[in-house]
Amino acid sequence: MRIGIDLGTTTSTVSILDPDGRVRANPPIPSLGAWRNGEIVFGEDAYTSLRNADQKAFPVRDLKLSLGENDVRIGPHIESTEKLVAELMRALAKRVAGTHVIEEAVVGTPVNVSEEHRAALLRSAALAGFRKTRLVYEPTSALVGAIDPSRMNRQSTILVIDWGGGTLDLSIVKRSGDALRELAVDGDVSKLGGSQMDARLLDGLIVQQPGLKAKLAAKPEGRDLLKVQIEQHKREILETAFPEDDDVEFWPPGLDLEHPLVLRGAEVVRVATEMANQAAERVLEFLFRSGMNLSQISHVLFAGGVCQCALIRERLQERLPDVEVIETSAPQQLTGRGCGRLLHYGFEVQLAADFGARQSDGTFCQILPTGHDLGLGAYRVADFMVTDPLAAEAVFDFGILASDQSRGMLSSEAEGFVSLSSMFLRCQQHAGQLRGGSFDVVRLYSGITPTLAITVYAESNVGGSSATQSISGVPLLIRLNGLDS
Repeated sequence: MRIGIDLGTTTSTVSILDPDGRVRANPPIPSLGAWRNGEIVFGEDAYTSLRNADQKAFPVRDLKLSLGENDVRIGPHIESTEKLVAELMRALAKRVAGTHVIEEAVVGTPVNVSEEHRAALLRSAALAGFRKTRLVYEPTSALVGAIDPSRMNRQSTILVIDWGGGTLDLSIVKRSGDALRELAVDGDVSKLGGSQMDARLLDGLIVQQPGLKAKLAAKPEGRDLLKVQIEQHKREILETAFPEDDDVEFWPPGLDLEHPLVLRGAEVVRVATEMANQAAERVLEFLFRSGMNLSQISHVLFAGGVCQCALIRERLQERLPDVEVIETSAPQQLTGRGCGRLLHYGFEVQLAADFGARQSDGTFCQILPTGHDLGLGAYRVADFMVTDPLAAEAVFDFGILASDQSRGMLSSEAEGFVSLSSMFLRCQQHAGQLRGGSFDVVRLYSGITPTLAITVYAESNVGGSSATQSISGVPLLIRLNGLDS
């Protein structure tokens, strides 16, 4: 069996590629888990367990945001995030494949998470029993889920805004022959997701009832249990015709409060509006840094659970006048369906732009070319001479050239250069070490890994120092097999 997975912070979706080539996406299920005596369930079963006062179950939330960073505290227990994510992936696979072995899975990943996050995701997939797993950026796979690439207009330049429970991810995509080319990608991790909205609303409830803070501190699982209720009531309020007038009164479980909490519609609208404005500014900033203007964007696709909210979509659309909206009825299912559709075509991942270093004289030295294949597993080598004998360190500014600016191995200027990362490497053990006319040479090894990150290893020939850096958020080219070029 081959499946596609959108592993979301709030909800997750799985699709399956049938033997006849059809892709079937299941409705999303909550990513919420309930842990009890070492056993964990997800989705609606988790909500049922957490509501059952006769069972001591602990909520498990925001697993995706913890991958590669730390293990998860569940009440008084500490559990491996990778094992918990593996359980969630196994539960998703079971929905569509039963007990069949998963031969291959394509999993969506946020644009700007660390390489370790994605490495942990791949390890979780292996723990779940998947024999082969490949990663793609979430916003681009959402676009594939919304529009079959064979029907994509070659003249269209599409902005994808994929806003979910944990991250806001952005991509600008254009069809180029038999490939989908990402002209630019970016993402905001853990600052603008729906979970942050829940956290802000929780802070407001703590101000509303002063004794709540102490009760939450005394109950390890209390904060997460309360966030579960806030998330549900927030969604209910935002789906009403007049959300600012809708208040929800509720009693959080196990906190023994004297008065019920009141989630006020006006407060939900205020927080949602603030975050929508912040997201809109982030989109415009993304376009500016990418060297794009609104007149170059022909269409916009809204994906992810947060983009289901009419209030939020209206705020985003206000900043995108004259850009045609790609209408879709199920924004939460797009990434999962797109991952399955990529399996149907078969695909290869390559770099969509020249990667290299901007030098001190403003020139650009290409290290990895456009079209460098992730599947090669090959590293390219470049040597840089440190010509200042008194320089204590070498400084590298790594980045890409916009795809229509690529000009070969060495360009006369770095026009269209987008900086992604900087590296500082000690070249001498002490100042002046290289007197006498000798120069240091820094050797760079670079390549792109299955985690979709470019890895750079640098080593000083004289000083002997070295440094390694992983660079995420690099635009990719998804070459589709069988797509008419």
